[in-house]
Amino acid sequence: EKPSSARGGGTMAAFSDADMSEWLAKQASLAEGKPEAWVAETASQLASKGFLTPRDLVTLNSGEPLTELGFAQDDADAILTAAESDFSAGYCAALESGTGMDSIDVGFDEGPLKLKFKGIAAAVENTDIILVAGFDSEGGTGPAEASGKIAALDCLAAVNGKPLAGMSFKDAMTAIQEEAFPKTLTFKKSSTATFPAAAPAAPAEDASASASASSGGGSSSAPAEEAVEVDENATQMEGWLDKQGHVNKSWKKRYFVLKTGRLEYYTNEPSEDNSNLQGTISLTGSTLYSLQEPPCAFVVQAIDPSNGSKKAYPIRAANDASRECWVELCRLHGSDALMTGWLVKQGHIIPSWRKRWFVLEPPCKLHYFTSPAGEWKGTIQLKGATIKPSNANPKLFQVHTLSGEDKDFSLKADSSGDRDQWVRSCRSVTSGEEEE
Repeated sequence: EKPSSARGGGTMAAFSDADMSEWLAKQASLAEGKPEAWVAETASQLASKGFLTPRDLVTLNSGEPLTELGFAQDDADAILTAAESDFSAGYCAALESGTGMDSIDVGFDEGPLKLKFKGIAAAVENTDIILVAGFDSEGGTGPAEASGKIAALDCLAAVNGKPLAGMSFKDAMTAIQEEAFPKTLTFKKSSTATFPAAAPAAPAEDASASASASSGGGSSSAPAEEAVEVDENATQMEGWLDKQGHVNKSWKKRYFVLKTGRLEYYTNEPSEDNSNLQGTISLTGSTLYSLQEPPCAFVVQAIDPSNGSKKAYPIRAANDASRECWVELCRLHGSDALMTGWLVKQGHIIPSWRKRWFVLEPPCKLHYFTSPAGEWKGTIQLKGATIKPSNANPKLFQVHTLSGEDKDFSLKADSSGDRDQWVRSCRSVTSGEEEE
């Protein structure tokens, strides 16, 4: 995930410009028991991926991007939770004082808005602050980003004049879904609010560490000695959707239930006597993306437990708002595809060209399938790979991988513009970029 500081003007834009080192030094629970050089080393690790201030961390949906930098899972979760807690404290204080916050209304005639939200635990129990975590640019710029009025870390306050204060993330997403177009979203932006200073260092016997817990998209903190329990059977969202079969490509109506780390689908509502569980889609390690065709559809690419390969599950909602809501909640358990689309790939044994559907998945994998909902054919490992556009053919580029046996892949896009976008996206996830 990219840090939010790349887009200015949001709620956190006017918060303290203290750099990461200053902020980390004030986090007593984070630095406790760490060597003296921990603050400087941690700030350097975070800066290597563009996390220069604590506000740059807030849009992350999990600590996974930090574990990829080498942080232990507990440390990654604690750093993210501390940043979220400070954001929450500053936002709530600004609302209570009535100063430093501006309100803006943005109207939309149609969807999908292609807007990503995140919930952060508010001061009142079981309520969340709903903030903008970024934009879904797959398939082009959406109306939310195109408006030029919305920025990462803006906080959603109302939809069509109906306040969202006091709601959980799940309830807020449902409220957005239920409102018909045209709809107006009200955001709170910061003008003069300040990022709060960390609490003074606690005595050793009272020191505590933070841990993240997910509840409908929100997060909370708890003392280290108390285990944070997550009810894996708690329902986060449920409702009717259409699912496309893998053998028979027809669409069948199924009742879906989103629980921690998985999607279950039934023939009827689970409470009904004639309901049967038809299957479970694991969201752990999954990748999600929306489809332009058919309308209102999205795909969950899950890991097949039988062989570890990727398996695509095409799902269709009744309307764009419903699709947005399902994708928004499911992506909290998986990750977004960085880019998807058709490319033509040259075979290695038989050098013929075949059209394949490619999915660029974080942190550095490029999967290819027979179609958006088709059979998985292979994965190109991009870590350390060299991505080179062809000088002779404006649509062609080569990928030279270093994973396992060295292997060259020749790929062809529909246009030179598409080729260049694929090259940029693939290079962005490799450890070392090659200049043209």
